[in-house]
Amino acid sequence: MLAVFLLLSAIFEIILMHITFPTQSLYRWKC
Repeated sequence: MLAVFLLLSAIFEIILMHITFPTQSLYRWKC
């Protein structure tokens, strides 16, 4: 159960990073 939770949190963290990094670069390009 704990391993599944850690795996899901890791995947969620990777997805969040992939979502946030492009938006930050877009903000930098606009400014």
